Amino acid sequence: MNSQRLAQLSQRMALLTLLLIVAILLLNTAAWLYPVQSASFGFGFALSGQQIEGRAEIVATFPWWQTLGGVLLS
Repeated sequence: MNSQRLAQLSQRMALLTLLLIVAILLLNTAAWLYPVQSASFGFGFALSGQQIEGRAEIVATFPWWQTLGGVLLS
């Protein structure tokens, strides 16, 4: 009975981890597709832990293929 509880707990933790990974991927994609709006909510582009000021406007002018490349690479 105890091993069944452990297996159920492990399944729930695996599901929670999967949901967190999906949420991070969706937030990253939203930051690339809507950079200005994402920056206004506090999500944006960072480098070495420091927020890069004013980059959202530059990213918003990228052509579609550069945006897609950014989403896929990040």
